[in-house]
Amino acid sequence: LKSWEELDYLSLDGNCIDNEGAQLLAETLDTVKIRRLSLNRNQISKEGLSCILSSQNARYLTSLMISNNGDIGSAEIDEIARFLRHGSSSLELLEVGNYRQYFLIRWIETIYRSIRNNMTLSKLRIFAGSLHDPMDKEASRKAISCRLDHAAAALVCDSSSIDAFCRSNHTFSGVELTEARLSVRYAPSPVVRLAFKINERGDISTERKIRCKLHSIYFHGDFDIVPFYAMKLVWIPQVLEFFAGFEQHRDSAEETKGGSLTHAGSLSDLYYFIRRWNFPELFTFALPTRAS
Repeated sequence: LKSWEELDYLSLDGNCIDNEGAQLLAETLDTVKIRRLSLNRNQISKEGLSCILSSQNARYLTSLMISNNGDIGSAEIDEIARFLRHGSSSLELLEVGNYRQYFLIRWIETIYRSIRNNMTLSKLRIFAGSLHDPMDKEASRKAISCRLDHAAAALVCDSSSIDAFCRSNHTFSGVELTEARLSVRYAPSPVVRLAFKINERGDISTERKIRCKLHSIYFHGDFDIVPFYAMKLVWIPQVLEFFAGFEQHRDSAEETKGGSLTHAGSLSDLYYFIRRWNFPELFTFALPTRAS
């Protein structure tokens, strides 16, 4: 392998690779750029995983598949989270888990927190015998689904504030959670599914994704009005013209001065307009001016 400078795909599935073998692979990754690496069904634990993810060229990985590698625990998940948070600049697909054991919900939450600012990872595949500790008798399937959806919403469409919403992840487009025992695939809620769909669009910029989410998700629910107090909106002329007609149609207070139109619509009129405007790319928010 060291004779290659770059390799698109390397599969070492089911080769009984242990931590010592992982260390040898890490030495290869110091000299060879591998784009897609599959290490499923081996015997790699935290030490071997750390060697691989700390190698010089690990940052060039676009796909990493490490499922069914012996028992997975918090140490392995923390190592993966560290890589996603600090070492990964190219990873688009991550596959992890083990059909022979459970996968704790808090491990998924740990991965989600680590990719909050990750702008490359788009897909996460998790395999597990069950998605909770089998000793936890209180974990109902509904509770597990709600917790998963809450974690996903906090990642891709955090509506706690306008700032948190705009700083959400706008790249991650889906998680596949499969339990071997019941063959269950968890479906996200309509809001999270919509956010995933917008994130999945590769033909638009991050800024436009944010605008689409603001229009489709944030302004359609209960939102914090404080950041918009005294904030100016920047409109293109066509939108301003449409807004004028909209105000006339709703019998808003208007007065004509010297051939120009002066609007005296209320703040509620503005929000009514934004909520129903179908082309968020035609306007943007200027920097807020907060009242003291």
